[in-house]
Amino acid sequence: MTDARAHRERATDWPHPASSKPPPDAADQLQLLYRLVHDEAELRRVLVHNPAELFGYDAP
Repeated sequence: MTDARAHRERATDWPHPASSKPPPDAADQLQLLYRLVHDEAELRRVLVHNPAELFGYDAP
């Protein structure tokens, strides 16, 4: 079994075109992300490497 943290990524449907509710506060969402990740390397994994792996492109 793998550690699920290695597979996290941040996703959004901004600007929330299909929502009839007020959109979530992006600043609140980012603050939550910063609380959930443990260090800069994990943040880079979530924001850069995992999406690159999922969509099949090379991470910078």
